[in-house]
Amino acid sequence: MRASKNALSRIELKSFEGEFLYELINSYELSPKLSEQILISAKMSLLRTKELREGQIVAVVVGIEEKSGKPVEKMRKKKVVLTLNNGLEDMSHLKQFGRSGLRQVIIQRITLEAIEQGGILSQEDLSNYLNCSHRTIKRDIQSIRERGITVTTRGVLHNG
Repeated sequence: MRASKNALSRIELKSFEGEFLYELINSYELSPKLSEQILISAKMSLLRTKELREGQIVAVVVGIEEKSGKPVEKMRKKKVVLTLNNGLEDMSHLKQFGRSGLRQVIIQRITLEAIEQGGILSQEDLSNYLNCSHRTIKRDIQSIRERGITVTTRGVLHNG
Protein backbone atom coordinates (compact mmCIF):
# COMPACT_ATOMS: atom_id res chain seq x y z
CA MET A 1 0.00 0.00 0.00
CA ARG A 2 2.76 2.45 0.95
CA ALA A 3 4.71 1.71 -2.25
CA SER A 4 1.71 2.47 -4.46
CA LYS A 5 1.04 5.68 -2.51
CA ASN A 6 4.66 6.81 -3.07
CA ALA A 7 4.37 5.99 -6.78
CA LEU A 8 1.20 8.10 -6.97
CA SER A 9 2.98 10.99 -5.23
CA ARG A 10 5.86 10.79 -7.69
CA ILE A 11 3.44 10.82 -10.64
CA GLU A 12 1.66 13.87 -9.18
CA LEU A 13 5.01 15.65 -8.76
CA LYS A 14 5.73 15.11 -12.47
CA SER A 15 2.49 16.78 -13.56
CA PHE A 16 1.97 20.44 -14.49
CA GLU A 17 0.34 20.90 -11.10
CA GLY A 18 3.33 19.32 -9.39
CA GLU A 19 5.67 21.62 -11.29
CA PHE A 20 3.59 24.64 -10.24
CA LEU A 21 3.64 23.53 -6.59
CA TYR A 22 7.41 22.98 -6.79
CA GLU A 23 7.90 26.54 -8.08
CA LEU A 24 5.71 28.04 -5.36
CA ILE A 25 7.46 26.11 -2.60
CA ASN A 26 11.04 26.46 -3.83
CA SER A 27 11.18 29.70 -5.81
CA TYR A 28 8.81 31.73 -3.64
CA GLU A 29 9.49 29.88 -0.35
CA LEU A 30 5.80 29.34 0.39
CA SER A 31 4.57 26.58 2.67
CA PRO A 32 3.26 23.41 0.99
CA LYS A 33 -0.23 24.05 2.40
CA LEU A 34 -0.35 27.65 1.12
CA SER A 35 1.03 26.48 -2.23
CA GLU A 36 -1.77 23.91 -2.54
CA GLN A 37 -4.38 26.58 -1.77
CA ILE A 38 -2.89 28.89 -4.41
CA LEU A 39 -3.00 26.02 -6.92
CA ILE A 40 -6.69 25.39 -6.14
CA SER A 41 -7.51 29.11 -6.52
CA ALA A 42 -5.55 29.36 -9.77
CA LYS A 43 -7.33 26.34 -11.25
CA MET A 44 -10.75 27.69 -10.33
CA SER A 45 -9.97 31.15 -11.69
CA LEU A 46 -7.93 30.40 -14.78
CA LEU A 47 -8.85 26.98 -16.10
CA ARG A 48 -12.07 25.98 -17.77
CA THR A 49 -13.37 22.61 -16.73
CA LYS A 50 -15.57 22.21 -19.77
CA GLU A 51 -15.16 23.02 -23.41
CA LEU A 52 -17.13 25.98 -24.69
CA ARG A 53 -19.49 25.31 -27.55
CA GLU A 54 -19.44 27.50 -30.61
CA GLY A 55 -21.39 30.67 -29.85
CA GLN A 56 -20.61 30.66 -26.12
CA ILE A 57 -18.47 33.03 -24.09
CA VAL A 58 -17.18 33.11 -20.55
CA ALA A 59 -18.28 36.30 -18.84
CA VAL A 60 -17.45 37.71 -15.44
CA VAL A 61 -20.59 39.10 -13.82
CA VAL A 62 -21.66 40.23 -10.38
CA GLY A 63 -22.67 37.39 -8.04
CA ILE A 64 -26.41 37.05 -7.58
CA GLU A 65 -26.11 37.47 -3.80
CA GLU A 66 -24.62 40.98 -4.08
CA LYS A 67 -26.96 43.80 -3.08
CA SER A 68 -26.92 47.22 -4.68
CA GLY A 69 -25.34 50.18 -2.94
CA LYS A 70 -21.64 49.42 -3.18
CA PRO A 71 -19.23 49.91 -6.06
CA VAL A 72 -19.04 47.08 -8.60
CA GLU A 73 -15.31 46.66 -7.95
CA LYS A 74 -16.10 45.68 -4.33
CA MET A 75 -18.72 43.09 -5.28
CA ARG A 76 -18.05 39.37 -5.56
CA LYS A 77 -17.84 38.29 -9.18
CA LYS A 78 -18.82 35.03 -10.82
CA LYS A 79 -17.67 33.44 -14.07
CA VAL A 80 -20.59 32.28 -16.18
CA VAL A 81 -20.95 30.72 -19.61
CA LEU A 82 -23.40 32.58 -21.84
CA THR A 83 -24.78 31.33 -25.14
CA LEU A 84 -24.86 34.32 -27.45
CA ASN A 85 -25.44 32.27 -30.60
CA ASN A 86 -27.39 29.03 -30.43
CA GLY A 87 -26.84 28.08 -34.06
CA LEU A 88 -29.76 26.84 -36.13
CA GLU A 89 -32.29 27.52 -33.39
CA ASP A 90 -31.35 31.20 -33.41
CA MET A 91 -31.40 31.30 -37.21
CA SER A 92 -34.96 30.00 -37.06
CA HIS A 93 -35.93 32.73 -34.56
CA LEU A 94 -34.29 35.34 -36.79
CA LYS A 95 -36.31 34.22 -39.82
CA GLN A 96 -39.54 34.03 -37.86
CA PHE A 97 -39.29 37.13 -35.60
CA GLY A 98 -36.58 39.36 -37.10
CA ARG A 99 -33.55 40.85 -35.37
CA SER A 100 -35.42 42.35 -32.42
CA GLY A 101 -37.25 39.06 -31.81
CA LEU A 102 -33.96 37.15 -31.89
CA ARG A 103 -32.37 39.67 -29.52
CA GLN A 104 -35.28 39.17 -27.10
CA VAL A 105 -34.79 35.39 -27.20
CA ILE A 106 -31.09 35.85 -26.46
CA ILE A 107 -31.85 38.24 -23.57
CA GLN A 108 -34.14 35.66 -22.00
CA ARG A 109 -31.61 32.85 -22.53
CA ILE A 110 -28.50 34.57 -21.19
CA THR A 111 -30.18 36.18 -18.16
CA LEU A 112 -31.45 32.73 -17.18
CA GLU A 113 -28.06 31.09 -17.84
CA ALA A 114 -26.33 33.65 -15.61
CA ILE A 115 -28.81 33.11 -12.77
CA GLU A 116 -28.50 29.31 -13.02
CA GLN A 117 -24.72 29.73 -12.56
CA GLY A 118 -24.96 32.12 -9.59
CA GLY A 119 -24.52 35.40 -11.44
CA ILE A 120 -26.80 38.22 -12.48
CA LEU A 121 -26.64 40.42 -15.56
CA SER A 122 -27.38 44.12 -15.59
CA GLN A 123 -29.02 45.91 -18.50
CA GLU A 124 -25.60 47.43 -19.14
CA ASP A 125 -24.11 43.91 -19.42
CA LEU A 126 -26.83 42.92 -21.89
CA SER A 127 -26.21 45.99 -24.01
CA ASN A 128 -22.49 45.21 -24.05
CA TYR A 129 -22.85 41.51 -24.98
CA LEU A 130 -25.52 42.20 -27.62
CA ASN A 131 -23.80 45.27 -29.13
CA CYS A 132 -26.79 47.55 -28.86
CA SER A 133 -27.83 50.57 -26.81
CA HIS A 134 -29.12 50.52 -23.26
CA ARG A 135 -32.35 52.03 -24.59
CA THR A 136 -32.78 49.07 -26.99
CA ILE A 137 -32.34 46.62 -24.10
CA LYS A 138 -34.95 48.49 -22.02
CA ARG A 139 -37.40 48.38 -24.95
CA ASP A 140 -36.77 44.67 -25.53
CA ILE A 141 -37.25 43.80 -21.86
CA GLN A 142 -40.48 45.82 -21.79
CA SER A 143 -41.71 43.93 -24.86
CA ILE A 144 -40.85 40.58 -23.26
CA ARG A 145 -42.68 41.54 -20.04
CA GLU A 146 -45.76 42.56 -22.00
CA ARG A 147 -45.98 38.94 -23.14
CA GLY A 148 -46.02 37.86 -19.47
CA ILE A 149 -42.41 36.64 -19.36
CA THR A 150 -40.15 37.71 -16.49
CA VAL A 151 -36.63 38.88 -17.27
CA THR A 152 -34.55 39.14 -14.12
CA THR A 153 -31.68 41.62 -14.25
CA ARG A 154 -29.67 43.18 -11.40
CA GLY A 155 -31.94 46.21 -11.26
CA VAL A 156 -35.09 44.10 -11.03
CA LEU A 157 -33.68 41.70 -8.45
CA HIS A 158 -32.15 44.22 -6.05
CA ASN A 159 -34.17 47.39 -6.58
CA GLY A 160 -37.62 45.87 -6.72
